[in-house]
Amino acid sequence: RGGMRDKIARACGSHLDYLGGYAYIVGTLKERTCTAAMLELVQAERGNSVDFLPECLDTTCTHIPVPVEAVKAVTGLQRRTMNALEEETGTLTFWAAAGIDGGAAGGDVTPIMG
Repeated sequence: RGGMRDKIARACGSHLDYLGGYAYIVGTLKERTCTAAMLELVQAERGNSVDFLPECLDTTCTHIPVPVEAVKAVTGLQRRTMNALEEETGTLTFWAAAGIDGGAAGGDVTPIMG
């Protein structure tokens, strides 16, 4: 869990820690709002895909259409390529089906990077 906590905090520019069953977020209002929204996404995701994007993340996320046939190449073996990309860029990626909050058209899926 510490790895995901660190990724969320880095992507949002906040400090995030867990104590008991609570998450404590330190940062500006925008950083805290972003962090809370990312936590919501992580808790709601199903198999690394999301079916909604909180409104407060619209301006901080990038949608990149990826043809379904290319998903394995983009993610890499056991998600290694995507994990390396997240580490290098300080982002988190979530996959959305076509048409989800600005997602790709047709049969594409979209990694949402925030």
